[in-house]
Amino acid sequence: VVVAAELFRAGYSQSEVFLMTIPLTFAGCLVSYYVLVKFTPLNWLVNGYRKSWLKIPMIFGK
Repeated sequence: VVVAAELFRAGYSQSEVFLMTIPLTFAGCLVSYYVLVKFTPLNWLVNGYRKSWLKIPMIFGK
């Protein structure tokens, strides 16, 4: 909603806003995932410790 509103404020037409909102929102979600989950211990909750690339030695006896 925020992305579309900002594009409307910038002067884009409705069809341009619709077409640009899809990739911009996807990119925003992807960046948020990498910043907030992928490179933090939250990855353990999402993917599980064994599948996570972020492992701390001596946790869980390994």
